[in-house]
Amino acid sequence: MASSTTDNTIQYILTQDEAISKLWKLMFRPPILLGSVIIFLYGVGSLVLRGDTSWVWAPIIIPILFLVFLRRTAHKIVSQHPEFLEQQTLSFDDNGISIVNSVSTVQWPWSRIRGLIDDNDFFILKYDTLGSGAIIPKRSFSIQQNERFLSYMKMVT
Repeated sequence: MASSTTDNTIQYILTQDEAISKLWKLMFRPPILLGSVIIFLYGVGSLVLRGDTSWVWAPIIIPILFLVFLRRTAHKIVSQHPEFLEQQTLSFDDNGISIVNSVSTVQWPWSRIRGLIDDNDFFILKYDTLGSGAIIPKRSFSIQQNERFLSYMKMVT
């Protein structure tokens, strides 16, 4: 699949709310939800079956606190890294993707991309490192760029 890099270059800026909500979605994987639900249900089941004992409240409260702190972590990450909210330049070609901003250049070969979340207005790429990825607004793509990008993604996911 040959195409010039300039045809496959987009620029975008995320708002703070977009960055936080999509980072949350990137960090919040199904196994985390499943584990939290199982622990919570164990606590509720123990409370119902065994009555009010002090230890039973821990499995009920811990998953809730974990999810609250995970959400707060997304807020902290965005506030501590203002480069998430500045202009990003994304390029993609046969070799992979490259994202450039004022403080970094990140290059990922297609082989390190493990998944794509096709959210309503965003593409969220999941890299092979837990919790790492890219948040790309669909509004940044032309129709042709969107088609080329999805064709690359179909080859790797």
